[in-house]
Amino acid sequence: MNIKDYYSGMSRLYIHQSILCVFVLFVIVFPALHITSFASTTAAGILLFFLLIYYVLRHIYFSYKSHQLPNPSIFNGEGETLLMLEPSPVTAYQGKLFSGSGFCHFSIKKGKRKAVSLFVKEKLFTITDHRKNTYWSARINHHRIQLMKAGDTSAFKAIKVDRREYGTTNGEIYRIVKSAYTFAIKKNGKTLMFVSRGLMPFSMQRIFSASTPIIKFDRQAREEERIFCLLIYFVH
Repeated sequence: MNIKDYYSGMSRLYIHQSILCVFVLFVIVFPALHITSFASTTAAGILLFFLLIYYVLRHIYFSYKSHQLPNPSIFNGEGETLLMLEPSPVTAYQGKLFSGSGFCHFSIKKGKRKAVSLFVKEKLFTITDHRKNTYWSARINHHRIQLMKAGDTSAFKAIKVDRREYGTTNGEIYRIVKSAYTFAIKKNGKTLMFVSRGLMPFSMQRIFSASTPIIKFDRQAREEERIFCLLIYFVH
């Protein structure tokens, strides 16, 4: 998937939502208003009307984006720099990460919570690496994060030391450092991933909004460490 496919898909998704709102208004709400004048029916009609306006505007926005895309390469040569499109209320994906050239590298999907015991529940995630066509599953609870690559029997585990620190059995320490506009994860003092907001180059703003998070990975970061860092960013 590339960024044009993403915007086209979002445009279609919102027009479908708009059609559904129109259907409910004309088939259910308006006939109900002729029969009864309950305040709840009127409130439902007003809510659906505003939802319809929102969905139409989002459809127009994504449709415009999909037809106005340049072919950017501003981040080429900077190592792995990704731009994250955050979750939409009408999609199942928690987020998608695109390269500066507009191709989707990762997508993250949140699954259902799973009860491990009476007091412990795990959050389940599926991470897809579209470049390598590989899948990772993740289990996250208050005590640890566990990653498992599809087809691999070994797992990457990190134990939560405190609110901003994780450790592994081989002595590696991952520390979260964040401020209002930045988020970083450091391994034994060295930055593995750095996320910034509001620093989007002007030439890229035709594709991404100015507040789109820009994610940069250290070139030496291992594959499982990149997935681990992305998950920490999502859960924090």
